[in-house]
Amino acid sequence: MLLETIGHTVLGLQLVKSSPFVFRRFYVSPGVTAIRPFPAGDLNPIAGRSHLPKGKDRFVNCEGDSIRRSYNSVGAMDRERSLTNLNPHRKRVAIVGDSFMEGYLVNEPYRFSSILERETGAEHLNFAVNGSNPVHYFLMYKGIVKQFDHDIVLVGFLPANDFEILDERQDYMRVDWPSYVPYWHGKAPNYTLNYSLANTSQALSSGHQTNSKVLKVVDSLYSALSFGDKLKADLLAHSSLFRLLGEANAKSFQSGKMTRYQSFNEEQWQYVRQSLTQLIKEAKGKQVLILSLPTLADLSALKQGAENRIDPILSDFCRRNGATFISLAPAFLSYKGTLASLYISCDGHWSKQGEAFAADFVLHHPAYRNLLNMP
Repeated sequence: MLLETIGHTVLGLQLVKSSPFVFRRFYVSPGVTAIRPFPAGDLNPIAGRSHLPKGKDRFVNCEGDSIRRSYNSVGAMDRERSLTNLNPHRKRVAIVGDSFMEGYLVNEPYRFSSILERETGAEHLNFAVNGSNPVHYFLMYKGIVKQFDHDIVLVGFLPANDFEILDERQDYMRVDWPSYVPYWHGKAPNYTLNYSLANTSQALSSGHQTNSKVLKVVDSLYSALSFGDKLKADLLAHSSLFRLLGEANAKSFQSGKMTRYQSFNEEQWQYVRQSLTQLIKEAKGKQVLILSLPTLADLSALKQGAENRIDPILSDFCRRNGATFISLAPAFLSYKGTLASLYISCDGHWSKQGEAFAADFVLHHPAYRNLLNMP
C-alpha cells in the first residue's frame, strides 16, 4: 500500500507523464458521453475502426499547421472514388494500413498516397485508418475495399505497434474503455475471429452515448469476466506500480533503446501472419505489396546496432505467398539529411518531407514499378 501510495503521488504530480486513471464502473466522467468518432471510431461492424462517412475534420497539429480532412461515403480519408476503374489502361492501387499510410498529420496534397497517384497517374485509393492493426487491414479489405475495382493491394506494416495482440486477455482493460475490436481467438493455426463487443453501438467512440448506456455496457463486460480478470480490472488496471512499469517500457521504445524490428515473440508474429495470410487469400489473385515502415525511434535503435529481425521474416513470408515486399528502413537509414526532419518532432508521424521521401523511394523502386508496368 505504501508503494502504491508513492506511485500514485508520482503520477499525480506528473513526475512521470501518464494518462489519468479511470474508474468507469463507478463513475462516468464529464465529456465521455460527448465523445464523437473523429478522427476515427468504432463504426464499422466488420472492420471495427473507421472514419465517419461523409464527415469532416479540421484542427491545428502540434507544429501549428492547420489540417483539414474529409472522408468519403465509405469512411475513407480520400476523395470519392468510383467502384469501377474508369481508366482500365492504368492499374488501380488500394491501400490499407494505419496512421502512417493514412497521412495522419499532413494535408491531402502532401500525403504518400497522393504523391504516388500524382506521379504515376494511377489511382491510389486510401483506406488506411489511424489506430488500426493487421486484423483490421484484413477486415477492412474484406468488408469495404473489395467492392472497388483494383489490381494491387498495398499494405503498410508498422512494426512499432502492429504486433499488439488484442485478444480476450485484454478484456479487463475494456471495462474502463469499451471498444469494438476484432481479434483472433485460439492458437495458430486454428484461429477463429471474435469481437470484443456485441455491436459497434456499445463502443465509447461510436458516438451519442448516455451515462446509463455506458454504465450498462461496463457492467455487462465486468460480469462476463472470470474471477481473475475481475481482480485485474479492479486492481491491476488501477495500479500505479503497473502503470509506471508500462510507462518505463514505452519509453524504452520511444527513446530508441528497443525496437519492434527486433523485440517481438513467436506468438505476436503468428498473429500478424494470420492476418496477412487471410488478406492475401481474400485478395484472390490480386497483386499484394507489403511495405514495412520505420518510426524515428526504430531508426535510432537500428543505428545503435539493434537487429532487424522482422524484415527478413516478412520478405520470406511474401516470397512464400506470392506477394511483394519492400522495406523502407534501409532507405531512411541512408538519408543524407537530418533524419528527424522526416518526422513531426512533437508527434512522431511523417512530416511533409517524410511523406515525400517515402513516396519518392517507393516510386523509383523496381518492385513497385514492375507491379504498375512502369519502365
